[in-house]
Amino acid sequence: MHRRFRELNLLGPTKRPLSEVPSASQVPSASQVSLKRTALLLFCGTALACAPAGSESPSEDAATTKTQPVIGGTLSEREAVLFVRSVDSLGNSLCSGTLVAPNLVLTARHCVSAFTNGDFSCTIDGFIDLTRSRSPANAGDMGLPYPPENVGIHVGTVPDFTNVTTIGRAIFSPESDTICRNDIAFVVLEEELSLDYEPLRLEEGVSLNEPTTVVGFGTNDNRRVERTERSGLPISAIGLSDFYPVEGNALPRTFVLGTSVCPGDSGGPAYSDETDEVLGVFSFFRGDCQSSEARNFFTQAAPFRTVALQAFEAAGYLELIEPEEPPVEEPPEEEPPEEEPPPEEEPPPPEAGGAPPDDNGDKSSGGKKPKDGCAYQGGAPGGQNARWLFALFSFLALLTYRRRASACASRTNSAPIL
Repeated sequence: MHRRFRELNLLGPTKRPLSEVPSASQVPSASQVSLKRTALLLFCGTALACAPAGSESPSEDAATTKTQPVIGGTLSEREAVLFVRSVDSLGNSLCSGTLVAPNLVLTARHCVSAFTNGDFSCTIDGFIDLTRSRSPANAGDMGLPYPPENVGIHVGTVPDFTNVTTIGRAIFSPESDTICRNDIAFVVLEEELSLDYEPLRLEEGVSLNEPTTVVGFGTNDNRRVERTERSGLPISAIGLSDFYPVEGNALPRTFVLGTSVCPGDSGGPAYSDETDEVLGVFSFFRGDCQSSEARNFFTQAAPFRTVALQAFEAAGYLELIEPEEPPVEEPPEEEPPEEEPPPEEEPPPPEAGGAPPDDNGDKSSGGKKPKDGCAYQGGAPGGQNARWLFALFSFLALLTYRRRASACASRTNSAPIL
């Protein structure tokens, strides 16, 4: 169908021919259930990601003939969006990808797997519609990922195809035998890149009418591959996922944008214009990508958090999406509160009929401290009774004294004069 070319410098172990990839008719019976559902027609244009072969360098013909720039886009300075080129024994796959960690690229699964381009249809629950014709007969089928070393990365707004910046070390992706579902993959790189990397939305899904920016690589009027972008594209439909419970508007775990991306942009990111997070990757389109009626399907990232965790952990950057919880600091031991001295005992109240207040207004019998803080001032013990006893003793003493004085006087008067 297409002319092919080979790049021997990136070829790894030979993959089995695409003709040996299991067809959708061999999918377990679960896929057959989807045939009873209303089919959502998604006619995919040929050469979504794969460039035609026949030239010795993708910069001459292969990368310039079928890849198209973002429709209505402008030159993009987002250096984290990279050119992804995968090779096998049958040819090259030319895609876009996004650096989400210094050594980790997010792209579409069909960009790094055995995949058959062509015209096909998907059911609304994400299976190949076997009731409709396909061209070729296994169009839309997807096999196992390539050996990671078959995936090459090129950096720059205008990639230099004479030099591969780095290659893959491992590939992480969900299971899928068709592009109709789970079209997402992470490629761990052999080397870290000294470029900015992008935040990835994994904690929540997308929203209807959320404005987005798409970025990808295509060929300009001078037949040169360059990175372009377009902003302000609202999300028009969302598929069923853990984050969105409504079925029937789009394929599971996808969202839809209008006219924007084209072949060569596969695997490229859609950013949120509100948060600048990467929401997902371009998978495929229905109709003519340049038509105003084109529907572009992006695979969401958030529903694939488990795969992302595995990839980030293998890359050594798990903390970027799963921050380490700070150690729990034990509260300092509380010092026991200082014991307050026991309150001073109040002196017992004065007895009834006690001494009247003195000139300072204090009870003389109680021995209380004066209100102005002066020293204690005490009176004779016993109150009124003590005063009476004192008067009685004084009277008796005076009486005794007088008696003694009278006796002495009588003795003096009666004494003879010598």
